[in-house]
Amino acid sequence: YKLTGFVQGEKYVLKRNENWYGYTAGLYDGQYQTDRIVCVTCEVWDEALLKFNKVEIDNLALPDTAAKDFYTSERIYHTSDNFVNFLNLQSDEQALKAREKTGINKTILTYKDFRKAISLGIDRAAYVYSSVADALPGFGLISDSYYYDVDNGLAYRRSEEAKMALIRAYGVDVSEFGSLDEAVDSITGYDLAQAKALVNSAYNQAIADGKLKATDTVQLVWGAPADNPTNLNEFLFVSHAMTELMKGTPLEGKFSMLFDSSYGGALLKDFRNGKFDICSAGWTGEVNDPAGLINAHLDPEYMYSYAWDTSSQMMTFTMPVKQSDGTTKDTELTMSLLDWCYCLNGIGDCAYDWSANSVSPEVRLPLIAALEEQVLLSYYSIPMCYDADASLISYKTEYIDDDYNTFLGYGGVRFMTYNYNDGEWDEFVLSQGGYLNYK
Repeated sequence: YKLTGFVQGEKYVLKRNENWYGYTAGLYDGQYQTDRIVCVTCEVWDEALLKFNKVEIDNLALPDTAAKDFYTSERIYHTSDNFVNFLNLQSDEQALKAREKTGINKTILTYKDFRKAISLGIDRAAYVYSSVADALPGFGLISDSYYYDVDNGLAYRRSEEAKMALIRAYGVDVSEFGSLDEAVDSITGYDLAQAKALVNSAYNQAIADGKLKATDTVQLVWGAPADNPTNLNEFLFVSHAMTELMKGTPLEGKFSMLFDSSYGGALLKDFRNGKFDICSAGWTGEVNDPAGLINAHLDPEYMYSYAWDTSSQMMTFTMPVKQSDGTTKDTELTMSLLDWCYCLNGIGDCAYDWSANSVSPEVRLPLIAALEEQVLLSYYSIPMCYDADASLISYKTEYIDDDYNTFLGYGGVRFMTYNYNDGEWDEFVLSQGGYLNYK
């Protein structure tokens, strides 16, 4: 394409460059169907939306404040980025105990069944829609944006190993579905009946262990960096979900959450030091390094669940090991989660080196998935959502693929196709009164 018009701060125009060899070389048949591209700057959202509805523009980025209004539109695209948000639960039993008062219990949070109940008691889709909107429900430690094999364009979340990690973590029976993809797509992370049963089992065990009295109430503090609508909405949604979760259990009417926004930039440090019980926070990383996000959840230098001793929790797994004769043999090994993580990332004086510089992506992939599953099953950091940018696309055009590729987007102008020619489009718009509603 060639630049044929430019107005500073307003717009620029591109037209097909008929002299480009690609249009006659037979290498791009069916591609680059667009003849003219006009890029317009519109700083006022309401004006931009009006232009989109009046068919003056064909693609529109949605600000956070508008994403919810169009969340269910058939023409919306939610493009996940590399930030994953978690509900982090305090792992330091001593810190929990130290902040208890007479009649107020916090140490029930140390019971895995109780943490799992919290996870299963939250509807991620409803959470995203009501609280953040510019996001997608998230179920793994790693979003769709990450690639375990960049050279071959292989996304981690789309691998069979990563899908099976979610299947096992959320207890889905693949045999009940027509395919693995259907089984993964069925995951909601929400099972209120099972969550209530887990509250009961955690409660009974805590009573039996003498860590909870029948007269106690459970009160958990939600720490936030600031008192703003986003932080407050997240808290209110989870608090309401927890109230519903406790109904019909021994903690009905005896569970509460408090919102504390006094932590500011010290949120992570204070949480790791056990000063409050729950926070909404996450991790981002390099899109070509999903193993780096695993490290953030297992390495005490980074992990939110600081008191979870990953150096003593063991995992048995099979990985290729170099033999004395120079050959490589698949070997079953038992190591701590932390040691597995260090070997995966080539950190320190690790016993084995399965880092990206030492072994192929397909060798590392099963270990990444196995460690992700272990973190998910600990329920200290509960995935809630993947941050995403929202945009609308006109009824006129179609992307080649609805699955976003971190490096190629949706195929862009090169692969974009059209549902109408110019005459058909004008006729369609006229039939709609010159105004299209995308909600």
